[in-house]
Amino acid sequence: MAITLITATVALSLAKPMPAPLAKYVEMMQSANGVSATYFAQEIGGGKSQYTVTLSKPNLVRIDTPEKRIHSDGTNITVFLKASKEFFTKPTNEANLASIFNEDALRPWGAFFTKDAFKNLTIESKNSVNRKGMTLDAVQAVLDASKGKTFTFLFDRNKGEMKQGLLEVKTGSETKTTVIEIENFAVTDKRDAESFAFKAPEGSKQIQESDLYAAKWLYDLDEAMAVASKSNRMLLIDFFATWCGPCKMLEKNVFPTAEFKALGSKFVFVQIDVDKQQSIAQSYKIEAMPTTILANADGSEIGRFVGYMPAPEYVATVKQTAGL
Repeated sequence: MAITLITATVALSLAKPMPAPLAKYVEMMQSANGVSATYFAQEIGGGKSQYTVTLSKPNLVRIDTPEKRIHSDGTNITVFLKASKEFFTKPTNEANLASIFNEDALRPWGAFFTKDAFKNLTIESKNSVNRKGMTLDAVQAVLDASKGKTFTFLFDRNKGEMKQGLLEVKTGSETKTTVIEIENFAVTDKRDAESFAFKAPEGSKQIQESDLYAAKWLYDLDEAMAVASKSNRMLLIDFFATWCGPCKMLEKNVFPTAEFKALGSKFVFVQIDVDKQQSIAQSYKIEAMPTTILANADGSEIGRFVGYMPAPEYVATVKQTAGL
C-alpha cells in the first residue's frame, strides 16, 4: 500500500498543469450552452477549404466540411459523404461524439463537449505572436510525435477565443503547414434538436459504416491508420509505381476479385505511389515494386512480400503473412 501511495504521489507531482490560455479556452467552451464558427483551412501554397461548426449542449452537432456533413440530433449521429452521396448513422453517445473531433481540422471544438479533450496530448506554451494587430498567446499540442504532427492554438489574450491554428507535419527535413483562420465565432444559446436533424438529400443512399471502407482503397496513410484503429483492422499497403508492369497486373487481375475484396473484413487497403509519396516509401525502405506490406493500425510492420502473383496465391500469402 505504501508503494502504491508513493507512486501515485510522484505521478501527481510530475503532471503538468494545462497552460493558462488553453485552460481559459476550455473553461469558456465548457460554460457555453452553444457555439458556432466559420473558418478556413489552407495548406501553405494550396487552396482554402471552408468549415462551419454549430454545437449545442448536451449533444447536438451540425458540421459542414469540404468532404462531408455531420449531424447529431441527440439520438443519432449521421455522416453524409458529399462525393458519393452516401450516409451512415450511429448512436449518439460519449465515445462517438468525441470521435468526431479526432479529425485534425475539427480537434479544437472537442472541448465543448469534453473537458478532458486534450488530456492525452503533450502540451506546452510557446512565445506569443502578433497577427493582424493582435497579440495572440500560443499553445502547442503534440498530436503524433512519431509523425512530427503538432497543432498550435493561437488565442486572443483578452477574450480567450481561438483566432488561428497551425497544423504542422514534419517529414524528414520538410514541414507541411496548414493554417486555420477563424472568420466568425460566437457563443450562442441552446438550440432545439430539430435544427440539427439530418435530412437526406434527394438521390442519396444509406449504407453501413463498415461498408464504407470494406473493399475501397485509400491513398492517405494517416487516414488509413485512423480507419484501421477505429474498425479494429490491420493495414494492407500496396507500394506501387505508375510505370511498374507487375503493379498494373495486380491492379487488373487481383484487386478486383471477390477473394481479394473479402480481405476487407480484416484489412484497410491503402495504396502508396512511391514517386509521389517518397518519404513514406523511404520510411518503409521500399526497394522494389510492387511491395505489399501488412501492418498494424499504428503503421508498425507485420510482414511484407514483393512482386506479382495470381489472386489465389496473393490472398493465401496475405493470410499466411498476417497469421490468419
